[in-house]
Amino acid sequence: MKTKLTTLLALVAGFFANYTASAQDLTVTFDATVASKYVFRGVQLGDLTIHPSVQLEMDDYYISVWAALPQENRGSPDFFDDEIDIVFGRGMALNDSTALDFGLTVYTYPNAENTAEAFLGVTHEMENGFSTGLTLFRDFDLDTFTLEASGGYSVYLSDIASLDIGGYVGTVQDDDAGDADYTYYGVDLVVPIQLNDNTVLSLGAHYADHDDSSLGEDSHFFGTASVTYGF
Repeated sequence: MKTKLTTLLALVAGFFANYTASAQDLTVTFDATVASKYVFRGVQLGDLTIHPSVQLEMDDYYISVWAALPQENRGSPDFFDDEIDIVFGRGMALNDSTALDFGLTVYTYPNAENTAEAFLGVTHEMENGFSTGLTLFRDFDLDTFTLEASGGYSVYLSDIASLDIGGYVGTVQDDDAGDADYTYYGVDLVVPIQLNDNTVLSLGAHYADHDDSSLGEDSHFFGTASVTYGF
């Protein structure tokens, strides 16, 4: 699966590289994150996990490839496995403080069925440092709707660092099985540190939870460390 990820990254980078000479607004961002747990919508999908990713943006459009590569408990009893997500999207500024984001995420797995999920979200930045967001997701293969609300606040620490505080709550609705519906929520504390004009080091502490006992452990505390490079 790691070979597949490398191939996808190479294809995506090669496709956009053809435009670099003429498109001055093309940006490329690489990120490498290590997380003590991989938690998605309140559900743990991995213990120690590496998350490499690359995103390419041109004008309002972007494409990204993101992976979850669990390093522990890949066998019995947890059977954590690799995941590669490919996202095609467009972000549009509606005004100076409000933006729209919509697109499609394709979730791929080596030992499970792939799924495709559309998303539509809106974010609003306030002058006092607060931000809010609301996103609707529709997974066409799992027949689920997910609605997630989020909020954030950034605290100035220094000229090169801040404390970014975020929280979210979401609900997952299953078309075929009403008893599979559940609610999830969480809090993120992240300190991004600007190392230079192109590189940011981020250290984070996170809490995630859900209200469905059939989904396994419902309280998760975990940490992350990431390096992001863009040009």
